Amino acid sequence: MRSAKEREISAFRERYATLRDERWKGDTRYDRWVAAPINNASLLPFGLYDRWIPAFAAVFEKSGSQWPAFFEAVRRLSRLPKSERECRLTALASTLPTGQAESVACREARI
Repeated sequence: MRSAKEREISAFRERYATLRDERWKGDTRYDRWVAAPINNASLLPFGLYDRWIPAFAAVFEKSGSQWPAFFEAVRRLSRLPKSERECRLTALASTLPTGQAESVACREARI
């Protein structure tokens, strides 16, 4: 398992170098991070960032794809206690039909 992980990290570094040199015109601002030891702790922020993308996409859709309505819905979410906010985001991110997802994940989940 360790050798497979090292192969993946090596392949990631190679893909990064290709992107940097070909698409990003030699922009080296991430070189130090990519060269540093990569472990679960260094990757955690990426998982946290990506985790709620489907939920916020659903919020945007429920907001009629209108930015002001989306921002208001997000403000309302931000004011909720963490457990309730995560419950609602989980429901929104679910692949179940909206009504069913909300009832399964959080009975009173409404934005």
